[in-house]
Amino acid sequence: MTGTTRILPVRTGSSRSARAEALDCILEESTTVSITKFARWKIFWRSPIGLAWMGLILSLAATLIGLQMLLTSTKSNDSSLLGMDLEAQRDYWLSTYQHLQSQNATTMLIPESPQWQALQWLVTADPLAPLQGERLVQRYALACLYFHWDGWLFSTAAAGWMDLVQQAAVSSDGMVTVVAPSEGEPVTTRSRVPLHECQWLGVTCNDQDQVVGLDFQSASFVLAGMVPTELGLLSHLTVLDCAGKSLVGTFSVALPQLQHLNLKGNRLNVFQETWGAWTNLETVNLAENRFEGTLPGSTLAQWTKLRHFDIHTMPVAGNFWQDVVPHWPLIEHIDISLTELSGTIPEVTADGPLSRLKSLYASNTPLKGTLPASLTAATGLIALQLNDITGLTPSSLPSEIGKWTKLETWGLTSPTALMGSLPTEIGLMTSLRELNVYSNRGLNGTLPTELGHLKELQILKVCYTDLSGTVPDEIGTLKKLKDVQFHQTNLVGTVPLGLCSGSLNVLAADCATLSEGIAPQMKCPLGCCDCYV
Repeated sequence: MTGTTRILPVRTGSSRSARAEALDCILEESTTVSITKFARWKIFWRSPIGLAWMGLILSLAATLIGLQMLLTSTKSNDSSLLGMDLEAQRDYWLSTYQHLQSQNATTMLIPESPQWQALQWLVTADPLAPLQGERLVQRYALACLYFHWDGWLFSTAAAGWMDLVQQAAVSSDGMVTVVAPSEGEPVTTRSRVPLHECQWLGVTCNDQDQVVGLDFQSASFVLAGMVPTELGLLSHLTVLDCAGKSLVGTFSVALPQLQHLNLKGNRLNVFQETWGAWTNLETVNLAENRFEGTLPGSTLAQWTKLRHFDIHTMPVAGNFWQDVVPHWPLIEHIDISLTELSGTIPEVTADGPLSRLKSLYASNTPLKGTLPASLTAATGLIALQLNDITGLTPSSLPSEIGKWTKLETWGLTSPTALMGSLPTEIGLMTSLRELNVYSNRGLNGTLPTELGHLKELQILKVCYTDLSGTVPDEIGTLKKLKDVQFHQTNLVGTVPLGLCSGSLNVLAADCATLSEGIAPQMKCPLGCCDCYV
């Protein structure tokens, strides 16, 4: 104890000497002080301040070790950074690392990681170095994508990412040898490779040379595995197309400017709550992935600019029609076929959600309620497919269907969807190419002669309904018909001769003989029908 005179006790009558007693006392106190100091340091290093200091020390040590490894592994390669002496190169390496680290690029110093390889390429092999600021971050992000996906294969001489860029930089004429795979022998060509990233295959930039689009649909790009977070460094990205690849896991990249996203046909399996921040999205295709569970309605509801949504063929559930659709006032295309998305199609008002609808595909879904008559307010509708749905409540077709003058495909094959007859206003739907009301047992009445106005009609399926009467001769005047199915109905009489003289691939009717002495329900001239009992 500093500044204090210590008086050591001496025990009388003891067999031990006073010196020994004094030494024991000193050792005891020293041990207590040491333990106390250790405990205090232990508490300090576990405190937030201590952890921050430890992180700073480790970060500095990792930086120094990593940069030294970069220097050691690349000191013989000085093809880039032309005109820079060794000290200038080291300064560039350090400034590059520090700038990228400030952008949350935190794994650059793990040897052989994609981030490590990207940094190494930037500071030792990039023919456009030195770069700085946003341009440096952009080029680093693209390099990370390349190395993360193991340097994807190319099938075109217009490629030009990383290795080809480096080859072109050291080539005397800027030309490189590109080997393109083919069905026979690989094709070898000499090609000029662009050095600027805005000219690389699949990359689109704006007038400020900022990357705004990545199109990886080409077979040149072999993408598999997780999506690297460095993709989020492309802060101006508005278009991302990774359809038909093998991406797995989650997609947790922050892309606030994204407008068009196509991830169809991958293996992604987790919805992210952070997707709600993508408020500029206009088109989204998540179809044929491996998402499951409940669709995060509150997240998707924030995509208020959405026009196109496709998530077909996935076992996702949720009350889609009530929790999500009312928040999409601009929606034009919906495809939720082969999902478990449920609910009732809401009423449609002028300029409200679904009023701009052009196509709706919801086949094989647990759709409930009735098909609202107000859906005819969507006068721009081109395709309506609601096939194989068992939960609908029967309703009559309104006369307002005549407003669907642009409708080309109409499929409504639910056993319980329709009742009543086909309105004569169906003749106003002059763009119609397919009319399929297969299996609607509640559909009755006669076939309207106005069907003869549908000159573009190619497919007409009214089988397995309770339609009655005869087939109007006007249908026989439709020259583009390819598939006509009248069987398993209450239709009688003779099939129009015009159908037999046309170029039909399928013409089915109830023209088989039931038993001896009993005439078939329908007659088919020239024997041109596939006859059913």
